[in-house]
Amino acid sequence: MRTARLFASLKSSPNEPPPSWSAFIAARPQRILVVGNGGSGKSTLAQELSLRLKLPLVHLDRIFWQPGWQSLSPELFDEHLQDAANAEAWIIDGNYTRTLELRLSRSQAVIFLDMPRAVCLAGVLTRYFRYRGRGRPDMSPGCPEKVDGEFLRWIWNFNRSHRAAYLERFASLDQPVVILRSRKASARFLAGLENAD
Repeated sequence: MRTARLFASLKSSPNEPPPSWSAFIAARPQRILVVGNGGSGKSTLAQELSLRLKLPLVHLDRIFWQPGWQSLSPELFDEHLQDAANAEAWIIDGNYTRTLELRLSRSQAVIFLDMPRAVCLAGVLTRYFRYRGRGRPDMSPGCPEKVDGEFLRWIWNFNRSHRAAYLERFASLDQPVVILRSRKASARFLAGLENAD
């Protein structure tokens, strides 16, 4: 039953918001989890949501990656993430599947950017040329934008290695789950939030 609701957006009229979007708006969530493949637009969407909903924004990459692309230890990362998740209101952007359950235990809504592989690869390359030689706003200082083979392979394999598990887990949640499958859908979703004010 929940799985049917999760995929209800596929049957919605082009002129009507999918039921999951309406549920999201009605719930007025104060803690929102944004996940998806690299290059799917997680950080951009999270930033727009933060501005529209006036909720604090937490980028997991900004916690995990320290200056010089040095990674935080799992213990310290979990400590920082727990502190962030314990707050009363937030938007948390990022995957880090190992800590998904910690975030889901506190979230009130989930947005999954379920984008095609080609869209994500194009997004990563566009981002690289935009920020080449300097850091992105959602990254820690001292982490200039880069793209390597390992990251591209992770994006290439994401739908095969992570997508089904995400969808199965999200189908079991008792909270609104919004699935966005295109850039146009993301823009339409944000516009719907503005119109709901």
